[in-house]
Amino acid sequence: MDVCTYLLGITIGVLIIVWLEREISAVIQQRIGPEYVGPLGILQDLANGTKLLFKENLLPSREDTRLFSIGPSIAIISILLSYLIIPFGFNLVLSNLNIGVFL
Repeated sequence: MDVCTYLLGITIGVLIIVWLEREISAVIQQRIGPEYVGPLGILQDLANGTKLLFKENLLPSREDTRLFSIGPSIAIISILLSYLIIPFGFNLVLSNLNIGVFL
């Protein structure tokens, strides 16, 4: 299989896990909003995503703005680099580090 297929599967899996977490926590906390907004509460996630796209980007005026801006990128890059050592198939290994004992 292609690497894009695996990445698409991982992305869809994460979206489903986030959706389930929101639904289960809404039931536990007895919140009725996320359960009834659209079919299966999916419109609530679209509204939250739209809100995040249009939020104002706040940067501190007295601090290092470059470091403040690249902080989220450092977190995402470290997560994506951890996928280098996961073998997705017999012939689909991105990096063979030979450190299986430590993992």
